[in-house]
Amino acid sequence: MSNELEKKYRENVMLIYKTLTNYAYGKFDDPDIDDFIHNTVEYLLKKFNVYKNHTFEHLEATAILKIQGINIDAIRKFYAQADLVEIINPGDADHLHTGQIIHSREVRIINKKLKNNDKILIRYKPYLRVQNLTTQAANTPSPLQIAQYKQAEEILHQLDPECQNLIRSQLFDRMTYKELADKFNKKIGTIMSGLSRCYDKLRTRAGVAINA
Repeated sequence: MSNELEKKYRENVMLIYKTLTNYAYGKFDDPDIDDFIHNTVEYLLKKFNVYKNHTFEHLEATAILKIQGINIDAIRKFYAQADLVEIINPGDADHLHTGQIIHSREVRIINKKLKNNDKILIRYKPYLRVQNLTTQAANTPSPLQIAQYKQAEEILHQLDPECQNLIRSQLFDRMTYKELADKFNKKIGTIMSGLSRCYDKLRTRAGVAINA
């Protein structure tokens, strides 16, 4: 009986793989989409003992929430690890301005498009990080943190207040879904769907900034 249950479970996961593929490519604009899908499927296969008695619909919903979580983690990682540069001359990228601090990956993407269209490229320099400030209080944000926050704020300010509050609370205050639900007096499911909608808006705005 156990073997039959496991076989059926694996069949359901493979069916969900198709759903995840359609969902991810319709929702996420990330070069690692295939990894998101693979990691979600791998997660479900490893969790047979946890989800073996779930209905197909419940298992499918679990997969969607998992891949959303993986995408959110990828956004956090991007903001935490990306190198920062300061714009010296925005060239023909008229949506940027001198002195703006942005991620080097964004500059590479924009410059590639400018070059392909025979436009003036962005000139930039590494963003200097202040180190070993003995007079700086331990809880004072570092220049890197300030620059990252500034970059994120420029995009967040384009969203509605509800989305701004939700995303700030999760990304910058590191609040869990439960903590968010308590803070905003909403159900956890409402918070999850709200964040998904807000991240879609954020991703769209970020894409507009990069592709402008």
